[in-house]
Amino acid sequence: VLIVEANPKRQMAMEKTLKKMNCDVFLCLSVGEALQRLRVLTRPGSSQVIPDIVLLSHDLGLSQAQDVGALGKQLEQFTSVRRTVVAATVDVLGPQGHANIKATTWSKAASSNDVGALLQQPLVNYAKILIQKPIKQKSIEELISMRKLTGNGDYLGMTPDNFIQKLKELKEKVPTAA
Repeated sequence: VLIVEANPKRQMAMEKTLKKMNCDVFLCLSVGEALQRLRVLTRPGSSQVIPDIVLLSHDLGLSQAQDVGALGKQLEQFTSVRRTVVAATVDVLGPQGHANIKATTWSKAASSNDVGALLQQPLVNYAKILIQKPIKQKSIEELISMRKLTGNGDYLGMTPDNFIQKLKELKEKVPTAA
């Protein structure tokens, strides 16, 4: 899960929830940082790490709009086949949070498909769903269920076969003592 959240306290709360679900988490304070992280993770020729879920804070601000567009284009190869799900996290605490709750209809999973109710350009073009912040396990489960796995070995996490393959690759890279 790639998280883009400018508030470190909120980042830690999200990470805690996701770690309880055994998710690997990549934290980014800005969209620019997420774009750079994504480029490194998905670099061809390396063991690619494709994020299953990208959580973007809905209040990133207009100063990051250009980077949001670039991130969306970078993710397009994965989102177009539903390999990666992009969600916007929406604060539901405090006065602004109460306004956010009233702005759309929320499901029991603390999510909403009405992205136009709270998102502006360009984020509205990339996020497919809204989830409430602080995030809830049932919201993440819904995002996971939205993903579509292809039949070509794109599986989440570690399997015994790919673990053995990785060990063999590492063994080949380590020089042996003479």
